[in-house]
Amino acid sequence: MGKNTTSNPEAKKARALWDNNSSWTTTFCNLCVEQIQLGNRNKGVAFKTIGWTNIVTKFCDETGQNYDREQLKSRWDVLKGDWRLWEKLRMHDTGLGWDTAKGTILAPDDWWDRKLKELPKAKKFREKGLQNLEQLDIMFRDVAATGEAAWTPSSNTLPPTMPQEGAGDSDGSSEFKDNQCDMSLDIDSLQQEHTSQSRSSGLKRTSESIPSQKKKKKIGGAVMLDNRISELITVCKNKSEGTSRESPSSVDNVMAIVRALPGVDSRFVVQASLVLLKKIHRDMFLTFKEPELQLAYLQELISLKQKK
Repeated sequence: MGKNTTSNPEAKKARALWDNNSSWTTTFCNLCVEQIQLGNRNKGVAFKTIGWTNIVTKFCDETGQNYDREQLKSRWDVLKGDWRLWEKLRMHDTGLGWDTAKGTILAPDDWWDRKLKELPKAKKFREKGLQNLEQLDIMFRDVAATGEAAWTPSSNTLPPTMPQEGAGDSDGSSEFKDNQCDMSLDIDSLQQEHTSQSRSSGLKRTSESIPSQKKKKKIGGAVMLDNRISELITVCKNKSEGTSRESPSSVDNVMAIVRALPGVDSRFVVQASLVLLKKIHRDMFLTFKEPELQLAYLQELISLKQKK
C-alpha cells in the first residue's frame, strides 16, 4: 500500500526528483483528474483531504515513490505555473500550427522572438511543448469542459484561447468574469438612479431659473441610461442562452451517460474517464446508441490503455 499522508517531522524527507522519470508527472496528473472526476475537489483548495489521501497512496503504489502530500502539492503548483505560462504564450494567437515532432507550437521565428521577449520563461516551450495538456486543462480550468476545452494535440492546430481558471486553487486567484456580460452589475441600482434622475428632471422643469439647454441634457441622460440598461439585459440574455447549449460530446455529458450504464461501479467510471479525455473517443462512444455496445467499447479502450 502507499505511504500515509502524515509524515514524521523528525525524519529527513527525500527530495522529489521529478526529472528522473517523466511518467511520474503523467501518473500524478492522471490521479488528479481521477479525483476531480470523483468530486474530491473543493473550491478554495486543490483537493479535499480524501482526495489528497487517495493521490498520495496511489502515486506510491504506481511509481514506488514515497512522496508526501506537501511534495505532491508543490508539484501541483509548478504544473499550474507552467500551464498559465503556456496559456499566456498562445493567448490571442489563432491559426498557428502544431509541431507533432516537438509537441509544441509551430510558428515562424519572428513570432517566437516576439513572444519570448514578453515571456522569457517560455523559452523551454520552443523545443518541447507542455506535456499532459489534456489533464492540465481539466486540473486548472474552473469551467465546464466542452468540445473545445477537450482539444488534443492530434488535431494539428492550436486550441482556441480559453478563459483563465477561477477560484478552486489554493493561491487565491480571482474568479473568472466574462467581460462581455458581467452578471454582477447591479441592475436595480441603475434603475433607481434612472428613477431619481427622472424625478429630479421633473422638479427642475418647474423652475424657470434653469436654462432650457440643461433640461434637455438631463432628459437625454435618462434616455441614454434607459438604452444602456436595455442593451445590457439583451447581451446578458443572449450570452446566457449561448452558454447553455453545451456540446453533446462534452466531458460532463458523456460521463453522465457512462455513470448510467448498467452494472458499472465507481472504479470502472474512473477508468472510463481517463480514456475519454480524448474528444475522438467521446465522439466514437456517442455513435453507439445501445448501452451494451457503449459498455463494450469502453472495456476495449480500457484494456488497450492497460496494455501500454
